[in-house]
Amino acid sequence: MIQRLQKNFIFTLILFSLTILPCIGYAKTSINAKETALLKKSFYLLYLMKNEKGLAKNDLLRQIAAARATKLADAVSSCQNNGCLVTALQLSDTEINEIGIELSKYALQAKSFVDQLCSTKRYINFASANDADFVKKCWEANARAMNRILAVYVNGDKPAYPKIDAGDFRPNDPKYFQEIKKLLKSLSDQTKNSKTPAYNNLMLASLKILLMNGRDEAIRYEPLEKGWNKGAVKQLAKTDWQKYKYSVILVPGLGPEEVGLRLDPNGAKRCDSAAKRYFAGLAPFVVASGGHVHPNKTPFAEAVEMKKYLIEVCKVPSNAILIEPHARHTTTNLRNLNRIIYRFKIPAHKKVLIVTDVSQSTYILGKMAKNATRELGYVPYAEIKKVSATETEYLPNELSIHSNPFDPLDPG
Repeated sequence: MIQRLQKNFIFTLILFSLTILPCIGYAKTSINAKETALLKKSFYLLYLMKNEKGLAKNDLLRQIAAARATKLADAVSSCQNNGCLVTALQLSDTEINEIGIELSKYALQAKSFVDQLCSTKRYINFASANDADFVKKCWEANARAMNRILAVYVNGDKPAYPKIDAGDFRPNDPKYFQEIKKLLKSLSDQTKNSKTPAYNNLMLASLKILLMNGRDEAIRYEPLEKGWNKGAVKQLAKTDWQKYKYSVILVPGLGPEEVGLRLDPNGAKRCDSAAKRYFAGLAPFVVASGGHVHPNKTPFAEAVEMKKYLIEVCKVPSNAILIEPHARHTTTNLRNLNRIIYRFKIPAHKKVLIVTDVSQSTYILGKMAKNATRELGYVPYAEIKKVSATETEYLPNELSIHSNPFDPLDPG
């Protein structure tokens, strides 16, 4: 046990060093490929807005940008703690509203922009609004989520799940404060005389700070059709779905609390149960769902380790197993599977079979609906029914496609 813990500590130290070293000494603050991928996944509206030249000509947005640049420069010169820097960088409620109004006006002129935004269904929960209100709602969600990233990963506010989502640094760690200050100075220097968007410094800081804290989970396995899912995605097109009662069998992950443990024994039991249903012909695919969850910053993804087990121990074919490597709790196990169903055009009219244990099945059929409504704004299923003490079937809810930028480790 001691030897295993030592190996894991060394591995974690190396991983931490590789994560932090590239962030030391910000000479450039332009967005790189990894940050662009994170931007696209977390803040899709802002990703699209980068190419909207019409917004750069907006006088009010220019005025807000200039005022914010001055405020940031002053803060870099005078601030003595993280909270002061955060206050200078975050968008105020007034600024969020003013920018939102201008974006609403722009939406009425830029139909192709709105159509592109709508077509992805990333903001499907706002789809009932008219174009102007739709874009404003999308903007407000993105802006407040960026503010939240700074509050959590710079100022030390508690994330939704403190045990598994926290940052690497104490809020006012002297070295961390200097690194944040160095980053913000680079942002300030770059934007003093340039025509950058009013939200640009906040956007870049949010992305870079997430990566400084090693929080790239949202993009670590993208694109999902490659890597661990490549064979299974190819197999989807060859599948005769009419032969099966269910579209897929979902196995939710169970994160081990022991450092260095790849797969919890009870997680393995869930895999055993799912494999039996697969070989009984209930569904053509098993989906292993779970990210890098327990313990905090574990190098092992539940979905990956379950797929390995399903292949090596249960003898399920690799091309019959999809991984969903982002979910961090039961609610998002279901939501993220639904996203895979719609993303890869798996028949959404067929029910999903969840195979787990008695405790989680009881939660799914009980308290999960209330928690999902609070956390997501909807429940991730259209219909749900108990099959046995350890099995539940449901139909996916398309609202699951809706992006949640307030969960930067799994925004969708």
